[in-house]
Amino acid sequence: MKSDCTHRLNKREATKDDIVLSLSLVMATKVADFLKRARVEKGRAILAGGTTRNPHILRYLRELLPEVEFVVPPEAPYFEAWGAALLARASGSPFPEPSTLLREGTVGFGSLEPLSKAERLVTYFEGKTGPVVAGQAPPGALERAVDAIDLRGGRKACWPETCWPASI
Repeated sequence: MKSDCTHRLNKREATKDDIVLSLSLVMATKVADFLKRARVEKGRAILAGGTTRNPHILRYLRELLPEVEFVVPPEAPYFEAWGAALLARASGSPFPEPSTLLREGTVGFGSLEPLSKAERLVTYFEGKTGPVVAGQAPPGALERAVDAIDLRGGRKACWPETCWPASI
């Protein structure tokens, strides 16, 4: 999804608003899928968290699950923080001085090292050109895939219809 969004933005085929709507639909679909797996397809569901302030996500959820009444209480955006504060108070943790909670002029997001610093951790494989045949791996692809897959924990390395135990 991210690469599709970036590609469309770079080609000027989509606006930022289009991207926001697409990402909102993706988020709503993930929530709807989770609710379906939990067998919540009708009745009432309470929504909490900051995303409840996104009207597009709420609209998409209601469209995806019309049999579910989604309830968004006024406390929804800060519900988790409120619960954490109540739990802290109940456990006897003192509330810090408000002046120690926020700092003027600071941003709370750090930064990560550039990906180029991890380049030595990446294994590059030479690509082979040629026709793609359904159900057939290109020459050497299986060996490269087996080499690249972490086989610890009893997992299996598989290619179309053949699996080998992790002991290979």
